[in-house]
Amino acid sequence: MAGRVYAEGYGCPSNDYDLQLILSHFEAKGYVRVQRPDEADVVVVNTCAVKKRTEDRILSRLRVFENAGTRLIVAGCLPLVNPEAVIKAAPNYVATIAPSSIQSIEDVIEHGYEKRGTRLMIGTNGPKIGKVIANKGPVISLLPISEGCRGECAFCCTRLARGRLLSCPPESVSRAISLGITRGFKEFWLTGQDVGAYGRDIDCNLPSLLTHVCSNDGDFRIRVGMMNPEWCMNSLEELISAFGDPRVFKFLHIPLQSGNDEVLGDMRRKYRVKDFLGVVEAFRKAYPEITLWTDIICGYPTEDEDAFSETLSVLQRLRPDTVNVSRFSSRPGTQAMALKPLPSETVKERSRRASFMSETLSLSRNEAWLGWAGEVLVDETGRNGTLIGRTDSYKPVVLHGSSEMLGQRVAVRVLGAQPTHLVGECTDRVHL
Repeated sequence: MAGRVYAEGYGCPSNDYDLQLILSHFEAKGYVRVQRPDEADVVVVNTCAVKKRTEDRILSRLRVFENAGTRLIVAGCLPLVNPEAVIKAAPNYVATIAPSSIQSIEDVIEHGYEKRGTRLMIGTNGPKIGKVIANKGPVISLLPISEGCRGECAFCCTRLARGRLLSCPPESVSRAISLGITRGFKEFWLTGQDVGAYGRDIDCNLPSLLTHVCSNDGDFRIRVGMMNPEWCMNSLEELISAFGDPRVFKFLHIPLQSGNDEVLGDMRRKYRVKDFLGVVEAFRKAYPEITLWTDIICGYPTEDEDAFSETLSVLQRLRPDTVNVSRFSSRPGTQAMALKPLPSETVKERSRRASFMSETLSLSRNEAWLGWAGEVLVDETGRNGTLIGRTDSYKPVVLHGSSEMLGQRVAVRVLGAQPTHLVGECTDRVHL
């Protein structure tokens, strides 16, 4: 046995994929993954840098590993966004691996354990899709269709770590889905920092990709990841048409961030509130039961009370199924870092109000499903021995049943509603 590796991961589905790709390189060298860091010869921490709260948690873990004398590899976005913090927390790390150069970890595995402070941050290994079959449980496959973005948001540090847009050829995505189907996957998540921008660097676009991948035979489902509004606007009719394939979940994740046009301008977002609402209204007209997720930032430095009230008003009008509420935190290397932050209590208070509204709206949206009967795809295990099924609108339905139901489509009836999910019972097993 070559050795033992312990890994921790933070952040988005793209980071989940990256961690599994990293571990595949260790496995190829004969390493065995262990569940406790004190059992490992080397520890890998795949980091996220989007939020200060997540960064603080990661740095705390790095200090623990540093104090334990662990051979530590720090991967992901944080070493690019805030390298000084990483060095301070764990000065004796073995190496830092950028998201764009994960395959360079082979050099570290082969030669680098005694070379403390090695930096492998520059360069790219190209599109990652097909490098590993990554999954989120036995049913869901993660497919990074693009890396980086075309945005210039004043608050976002992700582009500093992930770089400019690099899209995978549609043929590669389609082959990955075809292979995944043969491996038994039933659900495929198309992931990226901004899935809506897919293909703008290779003379393609997301609607074309969806049409391409849906040419595969089989009973599977596609979940489209987060799309920024400006890219939806640019190909709205095509996009809505592509969502018409029954194997594409009727699920739309489109961030609002602020309900005030001036704040959106300060954020360097490339749309206005009316544009955002126009996209949502068009999707809802085509697919009335579509599930809508959105994101808002509370306490942006130029957000006054009136601007925040406008955000709440837009949410009330919009009635999304889920709102991801974030408190603004300045990130290194961003334009917004130069702005004077609002008082922390103001930001917290706005976050509490937005979260309360979000929960109220989510519950109201879910209660509209009470009594619904239909098919769901059982795609995940839940808490306390439960299972989670997804309607064609991607609504989560918590069920009781055996793990043998994973990957099956079953008939259910919705009996209850919570802000985060529906509660159902199985009425019949439909088919594999």
